[in-house]
Amino acid sequence: MQFLNAEVLLVRTKNGLYRCVNGNLSVVDAFGKDVYNEILKKVNETVMVKTVSGIFIIREHEIIPLKIPEEIPKSSIRYIDSDKKGNMFFITLNGLYIFHPDSSVSHYSTNNGLSSDDIYSMCIDHDGNLWIGTNGGGLNKLKKSLLLHFQKKTD
Repeated sequence: MQFLNAEVLLVRTKNGLYRCVNGNLSVVDAFGKDVYNEILKKVNETVMVKTVSGIFIIREHEIIPLKIPEEIPKSSIRYIDSDKKGNMFFITLNGLYIFHPDSSVSHYSTNNGLSSDDIYSMCIDHDGNLWIGTNGGGLNKLKKSLLLHFQKKTD
């Protein structure tokens, strides 16, 4: 579930995506049943929804397909976020992809310093640094283009 705004709640069910306004449910009728895999993230008053057909931006009264560069493996996207500079961050099973406002794409994986390609979570701190939690690889911090890795202390 994700709030679209103060009055509209989007709810994912096995029968599709629903909009709840003042306790009344209505179908968001764009794709039919069983295609909404995940509500990914609310970014700038929009919600991104992952479907079998792709990723879509849902606003108050419109559904827009998100144009994702070919380099980003769409089927393995787990989560999307963005920063104040307009960068879009795609967490995937193949590492982190950053889609920059100039349409270039950066890819961080074990090939260039990420501790694991299987990213579990991420957040952006108040300084604009990206913290990346991996599945089995620990914590990483992306500061500008430098990747730092934090390991668990052992006794």
